[in-house]
Amino acid sequence: MDDYKIDGQIVCLTSPEFALSYKWYPEAKSFKDNPKIQFISAQSIDKYRNNGYEFDKDIVEGKVLAAHPFKPKTFIEFDTAEHHIYSEKVNAMCELAYRLGAKSIEQKFVLEDIEQLKIDSSGNLSYAKINIDAKFKREEAQKKTSKYHKKQTFEGNYNKDSWEKAKLTAKKYGLDKDAEINNLIITRNPDESLMLKSETVTIEMYRELKSIKELVASINGLKGVAGFNANFSSDFLKIQKYTLESTIIF
Repeated sequence: MDDYKIDGQIVCLTSPEFALSYKWYPEAKSFKDNPKIQFISAQSIDKYRNNGYEFDKDIVEGKVLAAHPFKPKTFIEFDTAEHHIYSEKVNAMCELAYRLGAKSIEQKFVLEDIEQLKIDSSGNLSYAKINIDAKFKREEAQKKTSKYHKKQTFEGNYNKDSWEKAKLTAKKYGLDKDAEINNLIITRNPDESLMLKSETVTIEMYRELKSIKELVASINGLKGVAGFNANFSSDFLKIQKYTLESTIIF
């Protein structure tokens, strides 16, 4: 089954011939040796499924998939990655609050900035900040808040076992990379005589999506080559720096 192993973070579904020969195309110069980008035959997808991988049902040549950042061996269409990531991280914060003994949690999105991702013919990435006003930021953040946020209440007993599970939740969803989350966990240690009673914590929502977009952007030059559909709009190449503010009452 080693022949049907995926090591890349971006999977491009192609014909069997193109999966073997794409490195010879001049358009592939900037990424052909990048181990994070992998080309596989769409016709072989069932053999990968038999090896434990999960994919969207609609598998056709020309599609680009991204590794799900929180679910091993799971691949999603790159243009749905934002929805998957935002939904998972919103739910993860609710789960974390629950594990830490919260009585309630309320969330909102905040748009900090927008940057345009650019890539040159050598594969070098650069960013250009897009000027946006405060009104636009508020309106766009409200749209995301309306779509994804949650307001929940909890009740029950809090103990050391729940605290340990909270640390596992933070690690699973990459929340342990945020200093505010680590501090939140520390200050909810049930073995301490004093524990935090309320807090508003902020996490980055765009970190995982930014990594996906950077990799996908590098294959944009393959548009139309051997029938490969790599046509990514300028909107896709915008990095919208959203954060999620969660107000938690314990």
